[in-house]
Amino acid sequence: MDNSIEEGLTGRVWKFGCNWKGNRRSFYDFIKSKNIVIGRARCPYSVGDLVIITEGFTVKAIAKVTSQRFLITTKPGYRFLEKDYSIDYDEFTFFAKADWYELPKNKIFQYQMQRGAVRVRKPEIIKKTFEFWNNRNSK
Repeated sequence: MDNSIEEGLTGRVWKFGCNWKGNRRSFYDFIKSKNIVIGRARCPYSVGDLVIITEGFTVKAIAKVTSQRFLITTKPGYRFLEKDYSIDYDEFTFFAKADWYELPKNKIFQYQMQRGAVRVRKPEIIKKTFEFWNNRNSK
């Protein structure tokens, strides 16, 4: 597997969960359908960062941030996310466009991190994320 960093990537990896505030209803399908990632201000992700998308501890996808971050409040159509998914519709919640790679069943893995949104620091998780991303188009 290729361990190099693809052109356009920063080398940073974030973990964003899809079950905020203990809400059992996941918004995974929503953000996947919109090709976006959603995070909080304390996670200053930017263009070229990779984001592992989780449901609980299960990593289901990897997304590459492709646009600047926008305040969620600039999207009135996203207000329902607060009621339906416990996503804060406020000045501390951002979204960005992203290219998605949904992991095949044999590549789905566990990342035992309690916090829903955090920068990934574990070298083995960072390495695995880049390997899967760099080889996403391989058969």
